[in-house]
Amino acid sequence: MKVIVIGAGPAGCAAAMQLWRFGFDVELIERNCIGGLLQNANVIENYLGFPDGISGDMFCKLIKEQIYKLGISVIYDEVKQIEIIDNEFILSLTKNTKKCDICIVATGTKPIQLSEVIIEEEARKYVFYEISNIKHQINNCKVAVLGSGDAAFDYAISLSKRNTVSIIMRGDNPKAIRTLVDTCNQINNISLEKNIQLIKIIRINDKLLLNCIKDSELVNFDVDYLIVAIGREKNLPKISEEALKSDRLFLIGDVATEKNIRQASIAVGQGMEAAMNVYLKNWNKL
Repeated sequence: MKVIVIGAGPAGCAAAMQLWRFGFDVELIERNCIGGLLQNANVIENYLGFPDGISGDMFCKLIKEQIYKLGISVIYDEVKQIEIIDNEFILSLTKNTKKCDICIVATGTKPIQLSEVIIEEEARKYVFYEISNIKHQINNCKVAVLGSGDAAFDYAISLSKRNTVSIIMRGDNPKAIRTLVDTCNQINNISLEKNIQLIKIIRINDKLLLNCIKDSELVNFDVDYLIVAIGREKNLPKISEEALKSDRLFLIGDVATEKNIRQASIAVGQGMEAAMNVYLKNWNKL
C-alpha cells in the first residue's frame, strides 16, 4: 500500500520510518528541509538520549541521515491540495500530482506575519520570520528580534553568538520559559526592550529604522535585520471535505493540536502513533 507523508519534521519522519519498518511503500514530501522547525532551534535540551543537549542543526542532520540510510524517498516540493478521487488520495503539488492509498499530513506551522505594521518595500528583504537561512550568514550585525515567547528568546541566543541582539517586547513580562529568559539575561550582547510598539519599518542609510512607541513617545531603533517571532499558525494545505472525513487521512504534529505544545518528543510520539494505527488497520493488506 502506498503511503505519502507530507512534512519531514520530527512527526512526519517518525511516521515514515516506522511505516518503512512495517513494510509500507512510503514517500516523504517536504517543501523545505528535513527537520522542520528544529532547524531554527539553538539547543534541544529536553530530548531523551542527549544528556548534554543537541543543536537543532545537528539533530536535523541526524534525522536526514537516518531517512536516507533507510532509503525512504524524499520529494522536495509543496502540496497545495489534497482530495479523493476514485477512492485514491490525489495530491496536487507545485510541479505535478501524486496518488496514494493513505495520507499523513505533518505540515506543521507557519509564522504569523506582521499585519498592523507599515513596512516599506525596500525594507522587506531585511525582515525575516525564520532564522534557519540567515543564522550562519550574518556576522557583527545589529539584529532586533520582535516577540516575547520561546521562539524569540531562542532566536536571540542563536544570533547573539556572532551579533548584537535586541529583543523587542510589546509588554513588560517575557512569555518565554524561565530557562531561556535566564540565559538571555546572562549574555552581554543581548538587550531586552520592554513596552515597545512597532509601528513602521523603513530602510535608510543601509539600515532598518524601526519606528516605535514607548510610553506614548516615539523611539527609533536602527538595526541591520529584524526577526519577527510573534507566534505561529497551522500550515495546512487545502483538504477537500471528503478527504478530511476519510479514516485513511491522518493529521499529526502541530497541525493536530489546538494547544501551544510544540515539542520534538511529542511530535515524534504522534508520528509513531499514526504509523501504528495505519499498520493495525491495514496489516492484512500488506
